[in-house]
Amino acid sequence: MNAKHLGICFIILLLIILSWCTVNNFSSNEVSTVNYVFGFPKEPSPALTEFMNVYFNKNDHLLIRNNNVFVYAKDNGSAEAKQLAYYSFSKSSLEKIYESLLGKRDPIRKLDEIVRMKEKQLEQKELIDTKKFNLPSVILKEDNQLEITTKYKSKIISLPELLAEYGVRKSDRLIINISQINDQFFILDIQDPSIEDVEEGILYTTLFIKQDLSDFKVSELTNEDLQAALDKGELDQYKAGLKKVNDSKRYAFLFDDMIVDLEKNQIIEINENDYISNDGKYVYINGQTEDLPEGTQKIQKIDNYIAGNEVYEIEYALDYKEIAKELDFVTSGIGSAEINYFNENYMVLELRYNGKFVGTAGETNVIIDFQKDKRNPTFYLVDLGISSPPTIK
Repeated sequence: MNAKHLGICFIILLLIILSWCTVNNFSSNEVSTVNYVFGFPKEPSPALTEFMNVYFNKNDHLLIRNNNVFVYAKDNGSAEAKQLAYYSFSKSSLEKIYESLLGKRDPIRKLDEIVRMKEKQLEQKELIDTKKFNLPSVILKEDNQLEITTKYKSKIISLPELLAEYGVRKSDRLIINISQINDQFFILDIQDPSIEDVEEGILYTTLFIKQDLSDFKVSELTNEDLQAALDKGELDQYKAGLKKVNDSKRYAFLFDDMIVDLEKNQIIEINENDYISNDGKYVYINGQTEDLPEGTQKIQKIDNYIAGNEVYEIEYALDYKEIAKELDFVTSGIGSAEINYFNENYMVLELRYNGKFVGTAGETNVIIDFQKDKRNPTFYLVDLGISSPPTIK
């Protein structure tokens, strides 16, 4: 056989191999199969601990993570709470709390018991002293006078005077919370339910306050107001202390899912259909849609998302029919699907299935664990009783 014939045979053989790989889904972009497991994970892991930390602390505000110690501010959901209250616990105590859940097929009742026990402990247990972690003492007094004490100084700020341009009055029932803290400054959120705009809704303002109380900046909690403050340079002395969300430290958390480009002084617009992770480091493409579409799921690091490229750090397959089959649900299809929790190595979904003819066929949470293999994740099919995101970022 001459060289020409050998070349033709090689090309034919190559085409056959490529065709076989395509048919069998062995392409470079393949999203592999998943491993289904019934019940709660059997072993503790860093990602599980992180999720349990969020689950048990609901909407409270994580302020400090130091040497495996978590420091939280209790969320003030109403104007009845006149001051900030803090509590702390260790990573080892958290792991001990959820140890009894490991491997359980139906952990809902036990989860409820743990949550009630934790709430009772916080009610009975004295909350930590502000001096322990250099936390600011913040008390809202009569006529909306805000008394702030740090390790450096004490000061009373008249909120009706400070927020006069927004229409805040002495008689308004304000709600105060703290969202971030570091050695240089802290951020307070002030909510005034008595002031409501048709387009913007209830008035939310934010106060950037230096630890020595030498300076503070006010902004309404909207992209427009915060961008204006960035443009004017009013937040320049606060930017370095913001929580960074990428390795180069170019991007930082401002509030909730609001990310700021520190080099360009620009707030990053996250597509309304996309879902940003709890730590702000990843974006789930189309994860914020009303019903999460099945098929290939794509997740990017914040850097790649902002760059607008097609580099995906995580790709996996989501098959609602296969999950229903595993759970023996008799269903006409998925009714609703949404993300309840999302971080780099862990995802928690809530799935509700339609009945074959009427009603519902069943519902479940799905823990998706990417720790060992991001293209071959483990799906834990377990009802946690979660029907809404467990925390605000």
